[in-house]
Amino acid sequence: VDYLQADTPAGPFQHYWSLSIEEQFYIGWPMLVMLGGAFLARGSKASRVTIGGLFFLTFAVSLAASIIVTVKSQPMAYFMTWTRVWELALGGLAAVIGPRLLVPYLLRIPLMWSSLAVIIVCGYIFTGASAFPGYIALFPTLATVILLLCGGGRGALTTDGLMSNAVSRYIGDISYSLYLWHWPLVVFALAMFGKDFSLLQGGSIIGLAIVFSALTKPFIEDVFRQRVEGGSIWRVIWLFIVCILLSLAAAAALYLPAKKAIFQAENRIIVLDKYPGAAILMEVGAVVPELEPEDPVFIPELIRARNSYPDIYTRKCH
Repeated sequence: VDYLQADTPAGPFQHYWSLSIEEQFYIGWPMLVMLGGAFLARGSKASRVTIGGLFFLTFAVSLAASIIVTVKSQPMAYFMTWTRVWELALGGLAAVIGPRLLVPYLLRIPLMWSSLAVIIVCGYIFTGASAFPGYIALFPTLATVILLLCGGGRGALTTDGLMSNAVSRYIGDISYSLYLWHWPLVVFALAMFGKDFSLLQGGSIIGLAIVFSALTKPFIEDVFRQRVEGGSIWRVIWLFIVCILLSLAAAAALYLPAKKAIFQAENRIIVLDKYPGAAILMEVGAVVPELEPEDPVFIPELIRARNSYPDIYTRKCH
């Protein structure tokens, strides 16, 4: 979202930012539920009202923040947790009121189909230029909630046949893996084929994402989420420790060389055999032998070049 990087192609892992919002939600939401439990422990019996009230308050405050911040800074509203958590809170509200809500069959049919239509239309008309999330994010999220509250009803005119068949259920089952896989494949395909996909190329990307998801769902996702029947909790703990150690090792492999390069750049430490300068043109046998340095570290270190802006930018004149 940087103005100076407006033409930079999207990265293959750009969509992983949303995982951070999910993880923060998984930490904060149980605390909110426990807060509701603390109120209930003081004598209140209306648990659904208390919990629902907290969910609605979270929804309302976050939505208001989303609308306000989107007007002032759409990128900030898009990526910030507090302006997106209302979408998840809306799902919590649906879970609270769902069991008590009885929608008449004749009303449920038009609501189901119109909600499904809204979701599909939003997928087509929303673009990178849309003021999202803001208030327009209410259209797909409310439509989804209405579909959830009205769904599950069987009948010739309902959406049950379209959404509850074996293929739809399977796609839903692997949807998390599909979310992680689809975007890297799209980005790599853009680099290979250009900006416009043919029908065959687009279909192949979708097919490949489904194949990868079908493999990683049972062999990676389910392995970490579910304990083997009769298995020990220590297996889960050791898997967790191994993953943490691998992550730390990978981070260290990237961080330590960069840290060393920054230290050398800051202290102007120049190793003569790596940076002979004009002396590389001297004849063999002179003070500096003829050298062919391989991949020397840049001085100044290139990471620092990212913050090397003209004064006009620090004063926000651009």
